[in-house]
Amino acid sequence: MAGLVVATGVSAVSAPAVQANAAQAAQGPTIKLIAAQHTITAQRFGKQVFVDPGIWVASLGAPLRLDVGRASYTDPVTITQVISQPGLPPQTRPLPASVLDGWNGLKNFISLTIKNKAGKVIATTRMTLCPDTFDPERASPDSPPASPYPQQCRAMDPFQIGTVWGIERGWAVDRIALRWTSEGEGSSNDTSTRAIRK
Repeated sequence: MAGLVVATGVSAVSAPAVQANAAQAAQGPTIKLIAAQHTITAQRFGKQVFVDPGIWVASLGAPLRLDVGRASYTDPVTITQVISQPGLPPQTRPLPASVLDGWNGLKNFISLTIKNKAGKVIATTRMTLCPDTFDPERASPDSPPASPYPQQCRAMDPFQIGTVWGIERGWAVDRIALRWTSEGEGSSNDTSTRAIRK
């Protein structure tokens, strides 16, 4: 996420590099990964395994707001970060188009790797993050009582001109899940326990 303004020392996800003068001009949110549990059991159905590790992406200190849109149907989609702090006027920062996965979200925002008990990597992927979700949750006791952001990133029509992606200050979204094909046969009764590192 080159160019995304976040608080210093955030690097919970592939952290964006932030220039010192930009950080001084506009202090963005702290983006943090929060693991709701540190051990999970994944069930296998035949050779298919689906796991939701229960890892939440939280925006702390300030909201994460991204304005996404295009000037016309023939223009490319652009993305701009809107940085808000109490007592200060909002500041905007254009981000490179390379961070976009179309209207779907932020491309390659999270890298997820799953290993077995022997330490062998059995699945790995880079994942797009859509900050908008129908079920965000509060991540801190002083967060606002409601989130103002839409429930999905991509509109269900081909004529979309603009939208807002975001995570409210002190709120978090759970958008991380992975399906892979396991080795060998199995049934719906087979389970596999995975440890989640902090």
